[in-house]
Amino acid sequence: MGGDGGVGRPGGDPPTIPPGFTLPDHTPTPVIVAVRWALAQVGTPYVFGGDCTSPHSGEAARQCDCSSLMQKAYGAAGFQLPRTTRDQVHAGTAVSDATAIRPGDLIFIPGSEGTVARPRHVGMAIGSGLIVQAPETGDVVQTSELSAWTDRIAAIRRIVPQ
Repeated sequence: MGGDGGVGRPGGDPPTIPPGFTLPDHTPTPVIVAVRWALAQVGTPYVFGGDCTSPHSGEAARQCDCSSLMQKAYGAAGFQLPRTTRDQVHAGTAVSDATAIRPGDLIFIPGSEGTVARPRHVGMAIGSGLIVQAPETGDVVQTSELSAWTDRIAAIRRIVPQ
């Protein structure tokens, strides 16, 4: 289905949203909506294959995996994304330089079951060196340090032209 729980972070406590966190002034409105929607799911359980239609419901089938979190976040902003990571990696436009990552960009890594050519995990850049992701079974939607992914990035996709 969606993601494989690529983990994407070293051990230790996940970072929290920095106090006073804001998106840059020039951030397009759809990106603001998508980032805020994804962040509103922080703390909800990861469920492989979950459709993310009601993450706070307690119903496993309605909670998020990595790709459904991205799909629903951008859906809230009026953009349609494919359901699975393997299809999302072709959405939007490619960003070839990791130093050009902007809030809202989708970042793909191999994850535990993928490869660079066929990544199986996705997170969304939110700024301040952070991403929001649904990491793996037994974990929750959370923010993570982008730096934990930098050496494993398989693809970066920009969904909203900026």
